[in-house]
Amino acid sequence: MGQANVQKALAGLEVPTPEKSIKVMRSETLEETVRRLSEAYERFLQMDIHDVFENGYYLGKVREFDALNITPQAIFEFVARLSSPDEEADFPQRTGNFISAMIQRSYDAGHNNFEIYAENLDSSERIFSEIVGSTQRRIKLKATGDFLGVGCFHRLKNVDAKVIGSVGESAFSSAYLSNFEISGSVGVSSAQLGRYSSYKLLGDVCGKNFGVSTTDSIIMHRSEIILDAIRKQKYAGKYNKYYLLKDGREIPYTTAYRLKQRVKSII
Repeated sequence: MGQANVQKALAGLEVPTPEKSIKVMRSETLEETVRRLSEAYERFLQMDIHDVFENGYYLGKVREFDALNITPQAIFEFVARLSSPDEEADFPQRTGNFISAMIQRSYDAGHNNFEIYAENLDSSERIFSEIVGSTQRRIKLKATGDFLGVGCFHRLKNVDAKVIGSVGESAFSSAYLSNFEISGSVGVSSAQLGRYSSYKLLGDVCGKNFGVSTTDSIIMHRSEIILDAIRKQKYAGKYNKYYLLKDGREIPYTTAYRLKQRVKSII
């Protein structure tokens, strides 16, 4: 039932034979790809919301996408043209799923180095989520804009993400072997349940519940107060390393460093 509805949303994107797929890949222009993605997206917005929640995260596995050459350039153009329609109350939940799925399928087809400029997607939830790379070919993602919806950059694996902008609450959760650099502010309860990941925080951070249960990871920030709040909080993760960003350097924020600074302040 659910899978059938997903396929209806992508109606018109014919499932090709291998030979036909090659032909489409070679002949289809960037503009045509963006147009067909936009048509599939509009159908996706009209789906029953329960089917979206049931199957939204699996859009990336639908074979109909194989008929399209979803390059990083096509994704950039598609996202740049999106706007938040007032009449779509569940726009935030749907859009994040769709964009994440396109990135995954593009990567699976051999593409990488994704650059996204999103001016009108600040309310989108779980955008750039459920994206998985490999240790041999990590996913490179640069996202410019404010992503203030809940749960963005969720459950990424083998991804290097640079965010030029701010993110909302519960961002960067359940990351595995991933690296994040964020220029703007980061919302409450972010970077939880991560493993073997790094978080370079260049803007303001809500330290409350940041990094809860994240282990074997690296957290960097310019403020000693924020680093102390993160490492001392209840349920703080184990085996993490903390670095103070100061004068262009990444200084290990260790017990020895803190003691040395305390001695300096006394003298």
